[in-house]
Amino acid sequence: MTKVYITQSILDYRQEMADLVRQTRETVYVAMLRRGTMVPIEVMEPERAVRLVSPLGSPLPLHCTAAGKALLAFEGEDEIKALLPDALPKHTERTPTDRAALTQQLRSIATQGYAIDMGEYVEDVRSVAVPIRDYARTVVATLAVVGPAYRFQAERIEKELAPLVTKAGREISSR
Repeated sequence: MTKVYITQSILDYRQEMADLVRQTRETVYVAMLRRGTMVPIEVMEPERAVRLVSPLGSPLPLHCTAAGKALLAFEGEDEIKALLPDALPKHTERTPTDRAALTQQLRSIATQGYAIDMGEYVEDVRSVAVPIRDYARTVVATLAVVGPAYRFQAERIEKELAPLVTKAGREISSR
């Protein structure tokens, strides 16, 4: 029932996604867990020449994307062990492959409320993601903003993007 609920509800949250695209001028997507990966189920792109395209339905790894880490950070240890492969695949030089380091990173994400991918999955791509919760406060999806590395400097992430994504995620979760 939760998957049906969130999938149906996402259609009602396109306005929050559109607002986030307008505010950030970056690509925004909502992703859900499916077969051990995060799968974008709704994507909105800005009207600008250089933008990232997040294809609907293309699986994203959990351990090295902001969308995946935003989900994992709010799961229990047993669920995390069940979701992640024994060996964490390396995609770039920044990909977390050590479980202990990833666990520490997930604790920080849970505390701050959002996850960041600084080129961990694709070298020149950055993203910020937050959990989307259902009526029972269970994380059922994630909301992410993604763009090229040159536009996602640490200061912009901290002062602009993270607060905007967090606000949009809370608005969607509160419905």
